[in-house]
Amino acid sequence: MMPLGIGNLTNLQRLSNFVIGEGDGHRIGELKNLLNLRGDFDLSRLENVNGQDSREARLNEKSGITKLVLKWGGDFEKPTRNNEVEEQVLDSLHPPKKLEQLVIENFGGVKFSTWIADSSFRNLSSLKLFSCKNCKSLPLIGRLSSLKDLSIGGLVEVRKIGNELFGENQSVAFASLEVYLSRVYQTGRSGMLVKVMNKFQSYPCFVSCDKTLSSIVGKVANPSSVLAET
Repeated sequence: MMPLGIGNLTNLQRLSNFVIGEGDGHRIGELKNLLNLRGDFDLSRLENVNGQDSREARLNEKSGITKLVLKWGGDFEKPTRNNEVEEQVLDSLHPPKKLEQLVIENFGGVKFSTWIADSSFRNLSSLKLFSCKNCKSLPLIGRLSSLKDLSIGGLVEVRKIGNELFGENQSVAFASLEVYLSRVYQTGRSGMLVKVMNKFQSYPCFVSCDKTLSSIVGKVANPSSVLAET
């Protein structure tokens, strides 16, 4: 629970974690006037917020935020969870253009917001998508020209990877990529995973991937395509 009246602290610069209690979704609106927030900022328990309330946060106006963590609760079976509402909430939490790091965890929507792959995020160097168990596809991450660290884990409904990941122009995608970690796939999807990982290793700045994935990738000498389906 956040203390009452926190929205009146208009000169506040550091607020590491704003936790939204059950029944208190409207309180996300207290962020509206905290325009001086800077550095790392976490928004937690977003399953307690609706789309209308989330628009009041106005994260895009907080240009000092460099790392943003958007976190829903881990109980996807909770009766109050709603895929469409969570998509509306994520759509409304568009961060400032100078953002450097973005983490999205336990998001319950079926699709990610298009702003995640907005090419205007010229400073975004790190993107982590964890346990978004209902999402069926990835954003066009290849549009993020400054991305160096891409981590994806627990997206168990993703069945197909191609341009959804690498963008329309694969020749310039991931120009800065250094590290790619993935725990997306369950046993039985290794064929798709091998093709994707080999594609990543073709990028000049690629450094490493998970040890398990490295052992799988090593089994295929010359995959013909990055696009695959289970």
